[in-house]
Amino acid sequence: MLDKLPDELFSRVSEFLTQRDKISLSYVSKAVYDKILSSIYQNLYLNERPYYPTDLDPLLGSSKWSYLAYSLDRDLKTKNLLCMEKFKILIESLDNNKIKLAPLIRNIHCNWNLDDTLMKQFINLLILYCNNLQSFDNYIKDYITYSLIEKKTTLKTLTLTPPSKLPDVSMATEQYYNKLYKMIEPLDWNRIETLTIHVNACTFFEKRDKPLKIKSLCLNLRPDTHNTQPIDFINPTHYYDIFDIDALEELEILSWYNNNDSDLDLYEMWQLNDFLRFKNIKELILSSLFAKEPFITKCIKNFNNLETLKLDYMFDAPMSKTFLDTMGMSACKDKIKYIDIKFEPLDTALLFIEQDEISEFKINVVCKCDDCNETLHNVILKKYFPSQDSFTISDFSDVEDKNFLLQMFKLYPIIPYCHILGEYPPIAFNAASLSEHAKKVNSLLKYNPSDNTSISEEDIIKLYHAHTHSLKKTFDYFLQKFSNLQYLVLNDMPTKIIRVDEHQRCNVPIFHHFNYKSNQIYELVNAESLFS
Repeated sequence: MLDKLPDELFSRVSEFLTQRDKISLSYVSKAVYDKILSSIYQNLYLNERPYYPTDLDPLLGSSKWSYLAYSLDRDLKTKNLLCMEKFKILIESLDNNKIKLAPLIRNIHCNWNLDDTLMKQFINLLILYCNNLQSFDNYIKDYITYSLIEKKTTLKTLTLTPPSKLPDVSMATEQYYNKLYKMIEPLDWNRIETLTIHVNACTFFEKRDKPLKIKSLCLNLRPDTHNTQPIDFINPTHYYDIFDIDALEELEILSWYNNNDSDLDLYEMWQLNDFLRFKNIKELILSSLFAKEPFITKCIKNFNNLETLKLDYMFDAPMSKTFLDTMGMSACKDKIKYIDIKFEPLDTALLFIEQDEISEFKINVVCKCDDCNETLHNVILKKYFPSQDSFTISDFSDVEDKNFLLQMFKLYPIIPYCHILGEYPPIAFNAASLSEHAKKVNSLLKYNPSDNTSISEEDIIKLYHAHTHSLKKTFDYFLQKFSNLQYLVLNDMPTKIIRVDEHQRCNVPIFHHFNYKSNQIYELVNAESLFS
């Protein structure tokens, strides 16, 4: 039956299949294999760490991308070997059936630290046999850019790579810039839609009569490439002299400066205020910059079409309620769909430390639901704080042993990294599986894993759900401010907003969602239901 579906309809159906389902379908018959093949190879996500599944929506971030699949429950060395093995298998598959498979590839997104030898083999296959490659992004090694210039007639993406992986103390050499200039000279800039640069655009590019119609721009602010050429202070070049202010829709700015550079005003040095003229920006991502709330406030007031906002400042600097109140009154408030920020919750934390002559843990369970009550008594008090003395903090080892929130989000995270939820697969760069996490915690608490008092995977989920319940007031605040919000990542905790009925929405955890019951929902009573 499946092989009778028209190709266009089959392609639409495949968008609702997991990667595992697509692979399984490829074994059904030769006809189905031929139909499903393009959806497997069209968009390749080359990950150096395992994919981290979500039980809320198995398709999240993976309906478009095919990733390298290998087990989460392995040590780091084994994960590295598995990644190389999976990448090698992909290359062998392409090499063995290059005429059929390579032309199917359209888009490639990779992680930074993939094996260079394998990557060069992979790129050589692309150069020779992939005639439809449109994008290849998220890399920093120059051999990739200089190899991919061979595909300049089909590629719509370009990365101007840095002089070295990490910024050097000395400035980039003239030879480095001359090599870049020579590389981009034959390019047809009308083809390029996505541009990633590790140089100072305002000194690298000249003013243009017709600015570049770049749709997606990623700026990497590096101390070793700030002064490409001597800056003309009398007649400086601005970003709006280079890039079309109406074309740009996605802007990402990533700082490579370290925490010792906090005295530098990067916003002024790199002329970031220029971007306030770009009125059509829909996606704004700021990473590792030193926080400067007046700048982002101006952005919010100017970007009326903003749909995605991700702020990941140096030192995990939180945004103020004043900023969010301003954002909640701005023109973009009804268009914003995705927010990823650090923010001091409006609720008192489920677990916090009271500093006094004697520092102590304090527990604050505001939610009165049965699940939170059960978690308080059977997990928190029974296993983490079984006596009054166990609340006392003698040194940091006590914090490391008993602060389950610190453990879940910082020490042994149970949440994977995802650049933008829904756009890319979630990847376990530092995240542990629940079983790994429980094993670590039991070791800290000196529990025998086979003992009844040991921490189980179910206990970890209960704590995570109780923490989610503790943020009710904060979640409600965001829902009241932003009527079309679909995803909220608050302090690295990702939630999806779902509509329960005509009047109510709630946040639900995207990971470890199983058995979660929201405490944001109220039973609505009307005259009809009251007496039914």
